[in-house]
Amino acid sequence: MAHSIRWLAFVSIALLLGCAAPAGEPMSAPRDLAPTGRLRVGVVVAKAPTATLVTLDSRRELEGVPVDLGKALAARAGLPLEFKTARNTGELADQLEASEIDVAFLPIDEKRRARLGVGPEYFVLESTYLVRPGAGIGSLADIDRPGMRVAAIRNTATLRALRRMLKEAKIAVVATADDAASLVRTGKADAMAMGRPSLDSIAANIQGSTVLKESFQRTGTAIAIPKGRPLALQYVTRFMEDAKASGEVDRALERVGIRSSGSSPSRQ
Repeated sequence: MAHSIRWLAFVSIALLLGCAAPAGEPMSAPRDLAPTGRLRVGVVVAKAPTATLVTLDSRRELEGVPVDLGKALAARAGLPLEFKTARNTGELADQLEASEIDVAFLPIDEKRRARLGVGPEYFVLESTYLVRPGAGIGSLADIDRPGMRVAAIRNTATLRALRRMLKEAKIAVVATADDAASLVRTGKADAMAMGRPSLDSIAANIQGSTVLKESFQRTGTAIAIPKGRPLALQYVTRFMEDAKASGEVDRALERVGIRSSGSSPSRQ
């Protein structure tokens, strides 16, 4: 009799646990996603939010698209959440590769795809240039000339694209967007290369600067995890597909002032 009671209790618990995970998701997926028992989400803090960058609110709390998506993922997996900050998305990629964090939301190029486990894209990021006043740059064709100096952020998809494209202009590699903006502001760089949403906000603080209308690169932004976690990759893929289909991604983008229509792969 006692054995029967114990068996019924075991079956009941197993059924309850099985109902906690959406259909098709292995119960072990959250453990594969967060081996430490905490979901460590990497973010880059900036002065203005984008699809990949977050900010600090008046209470010094993180807010932005990666924060919203990180919270939703942790809630779905039933995991405690911890945010870890980095200076740029290149550092996030390094931290993922070293399994120092479990999840990040960042632009994905072929190099990152080879290094990381990459899930669905949720935004298409256009990269272009912010140019200083008096630099004589009115289009992309004006950039790659002898004597031109372009600031770019270390270990990013944008920097790798510049190194492939630019033959004459010199590239100044820096750690953060603030460092790049400082070079432009002080005349030590003629332009800085980055995603358009970030450059639009930076231009407001550099008098006379302009952001080129043309773009030199379009990069998909996606959820990424350390490579070699197949159950975790299946889990975050399902999560992002559901978040896009339900409009959760679009709402997160719209909360930071980004129009999702025509930009989010969920609607293309």
